[in-house]
Amino acid sequence: MHLENAAVKNKKCGVNKLKKFITKISLLMAALVLSLGLASCGKKNSDGPFDSITKTLSLSKDLSDKDFYTQGGGQAKLSHNTDGDTASFCLVKDSSFVTIRFYGVDTPESTGGVEKWGKNASKFTASKLDNAKGIILESIDIDGKPGADTDSISGGARHLGYVWYKETENGPYKNLNLELVENGYSDNKVPASSAYYKTFQKALDFAKDKELHIWAPASVIDPYYSDKPTVVNIKEILDDLASDAPQLWNVDEKVGSKVRINKAYVKSVETRGSNSNVTVTFVFAQVIDGVEYEFKVYADYSNKPQAQNIKVGSQYTITGTIQEYQGAYQLSGIKYATGNDGGDYVTIKEKNYYYLFSNLSYNSYYNKDTCYGQLNVTEIVSTNDSSIVVKGTATNPSTKENKEFTVSLPKSQYGSVQVGQGLTIAGCIDSTNNQIVVVK
Repeated sequence: MHLENAAVKNKKCGVNKLKKFITKISLLMAALVLSLGLASCGKKNSDGPFDSITKTLSLSKDLSDKDFYTQGGGQAKLSHNTDGDTASFCLVKDSSFVTIRFYGVDTPESTGGVEKWGKNASKFTASKLDNAKGIILESIDIDGKPGADTDSISGGARHLGYVWYKETENGPYKNLNLELVENGYSDNKVPASSAYYKTFQKALDFAKDKELHIWAPASVIDPYYSDKPTVVNIKEILDDLASDAPQLWNVDEKVGSKVRINKAYVKSVETRGSNSNVTVTFVFAQVIDGVEYEFKVYADYSNKPQAQNIKVGSQYTITGTIQEYQGAYQLSGIKYATGNDGGDYVTIKEKNYYYLFSNLSYNSYYNKDTCYGQLNVTEIVSTNDSSIVVKGTATNPSTKENKEFTVSLPKSQYGSVQVGQGLTIAGCIDSTNNQIVVVK
């Protein structure tokens, strides 16, 4: 998740609108605090964290000077935390970097997807690894062949392993995978054939009995998770995040609110990675009072339906959680499922809404009905103080069809446009007159 800071763009704030917006959010937050206090009464999991079962499992192998990839594990230093069950490390043996998907656990999502208790699990893992006085990675060899195995979801970019850490210089190593289970952040995913299985199962039984986190009743509130979205537009999000006291972003906890944006179109797409390990980020936009505002939306891996089914050129209602990644804001945790429109699911509002005329090499993330080559101006239809209306033709790179369009251009930018000129432009369709309106 990997993006420039959209919050610095178009910062002009409508003061009255923002005051009303902040008042609305403040009332919602007050209700949430009241609910949290009521739901916390009588909980079984009022104390913790727990590690009594975790302490019964010892690291019996000397892996401190071994090679992680070929000798079963090795000593490491934390590079950065990702979420509850994923972190990246620098291996002491050869100074290489490795991303570990914690074996035997599956914590709720807090990055690509956003689920209840996900941020909680992520903060738990970070608190352990950030303060660790030593880290040993135990690699996993599932199929009996030499070498560390990788997980299938990331296309081999993440290796499977147990993460052992110690809290003091001379203290024992604790299994963080096991500790996550004991504290109710994951089911026991360790196979019954594993030497660790019985201990993990005991930790699972303990967490269920204490009703910890994912095993808690549905009425128990996760303070880091928004269940009901706040309906906002992109300008309101940008104005809020740029303010001194944002309401949609908890500065201290680094936690964002769940929001719903109605009728935003996709204007571009970014893909990163290679082979099956490709992540996808879309740029959504809205035109408000003649100004275009945009915000990035992380859609996870390219093999996920929320990435495959969203197209540049179409308009949607989209719901997700505001997150920060590498100093920039984005929306994450979006959901797409065929036949599930409305609510938290991405819902298409208008398929052919945003038209692009460019020499770009369009890929599968572009709506082929709205993506064309350069527009060749054939006629100046009309002009006024603010706009120039032209007709032009463009060729669809997918169908090879040559089609005529009527386009309204801002005069401040295209005042010298001439017949025969080729234009690289983009704009939204105005269904009342079937004109494509280009916004500066």
